[in-house]
Amino acid sequence: MYRVALPLVAVLACGRIGFDNLDGPRASTADSADASGQRTVPAGAKIWLQMETDPAVSILDDGGHHAATCATCPTRGAGERGAGYVFDDTAEVDVADAVDLDASAGFTAAVWLKLEAYASATADCAWTKGFGGSAASTDTFGLCFDITGVPLFDSNDSVGALDELRGSALPLAEWHHLAMTWDGTRKRAFVDGTEVAAGTTAIGAGNGVFGLGADRGVHRLNGAVDDALYYTRPLALAEIQQLALP
Repeated sequence: MYRVALPLVAVLACGRIGFDNLDGPRASTADSADASGQRTVPAGAKIWLQMETDPAVSILDDGGHHAATCATCPTRGAGERGAGYVFDDTAEVDVADAVDLDASAGFTAAVWLKLEAYASATADCAWTKGFGGSAASTDTFGLCFDITGVPLFDSNDSVGALDELRGSALPLAEWHHLAMTWDGTRKRAFVDGTEVAAGTTAIGAGNGVFGLGADRGVHRLNGAVDDALYYTRPLALAEIQQLALP
């Protein structure tokens, strides 16, 4: 995992208290990876889910310390580096919107993803942000993939019109890094630190929740994720490449 510059703060997950499925009995919710295996991330992360804790006990946001919850929790398993969260088509982690998460002036969303199965119908999602209500059709961003494993970098404008950038199909059972930036005008899509598509578009922003492993109850992931990040600025190419280093 990456080096944590701020103190770890535990936030509420679903209510079961139990055992960490990698490290045995949990002594603390601040259960991070060995610092020798960590790296830094670009400054200013507003959400940073490192996924080093058992999500059924606590989910830490090492960016802005926002509350992350799961009614049906993923399991903790091997990540791209250290631990990650494993989703089985039923689990979802949600992060509530907050004032400091406003995407209207630009943003970056990024996540490591390992697919165990492609989408069963239309698309499934790894990391998303809605901008109003619960409808899964209106996203500020959606890092998703289709039935053939093609990554989809989705967003909607303020009236719901879809803009979708695409990459090349991702193989199953391999870790790959997805990232999307928007500077208020131009949207860019990256796979493993390489820009794969770009275009000019409007994107809606509002008070919808962030979803990890699903898009607000639908489009559920069968696979693993690691290091979900969100910034309220577009990262530069060098910063995206930093995140995508294996």
